[in-house]
Amino acid sequence: MSSSPSYIIIGAGIFGTSTALHLKRGKPQSRVILIDRDPYPNGRGASSDLNKIIRADYADEFYMKLGLEALDQWRTEPLYKPFYHETGLLLAENGGEMGGMGQMSYRNYKSLGVESGAEIMNVEEGKKRFGKWFEKANWEGARDVYWSPKAGWGEADRAMEAMMKALIEMGVEYIEGNVEKLLLRKEDGGCDGVILDGGREMKADVTVCCAGARTALLLADTAPENKELQVDGRMVAACAVQCTVSCDPNYKDLYEGAPVQIIGMTTHGKFHHNPYRTGLTAYDR
Repeated sequence: MSSSPSYIIIGAGIFGTSTALHLKRGKPQSRVILIDRDPYPNGRGASSDLNKIIRADYADEFYMKLGLEALDQWRTEPLYKPFYHETGLLLAENGGEMGGMGQMSYRNYKSLGVESGAEIMNVEEGKKRFGKWFEKANWEGARDVYWSPKAGWGEADRAMEAMMKALIEMGVEYIEGNVEKLLLRKEDGGCDGVILDGGREMKADVTVCCAGARTALLLADTAPENKELQVDGRMVAACAVQCTVSCDPNYKDLYEGAPVQIIGMTTHGKFHHNPYRTGLTAYDR
């Protein structure tokens, strides 16, 4: 590889754009090409307008560590900071033998020695402290309430757009096109780039696949005979349902500043308020 390597990144979601950003910052002389089927930011990507909740509150320590790193970036990185709103996170759940996500997150913070400010309280205390928003809510089935003040939500689509504009200013090439196949070498199976719609070939020293749910199809179309290349259960595509409710502007003062809410019972719903659009967004995994 030369001192000025070239990279092709398939997919301009958060993984693709982040990869491009770090490559260009770490190797400013490199050529970085970002390819996506749609104009940026891709409205069909989960990272564009679905994954807004920003937290380090995870039952798994590994994810918590990653979340803490991400939170630091949201608070300090000039590209992201304007779009982050630290409203806190409120989780109502009925726990279980090991406790729910809130209790496990609380224990993980303690284990990692992180001063999170997280608390666990009973439902009545939760109603009292957060009654402005939840006093009349239906708390049926909830056994405890988890409060994490150092969490919040981000304006995902605006943050993605800001990152893409910064990448283009840094010299990253954005190509709107559909990658049909990877360009594999017959002699050793290595990858030289991609084949776009119409058979156009694009080559680079390194090709990075950030195609999300389309990865399995891309690999199958590239080399259906190569069983080792196929996803074959190593990754699974998931679906999330999202809905946005427009609220009366008169309620803006009520909802503004409301914490992110996660209902950790039966149907796991997640909600946050976007005062810039005067609406509540909810999605369920």
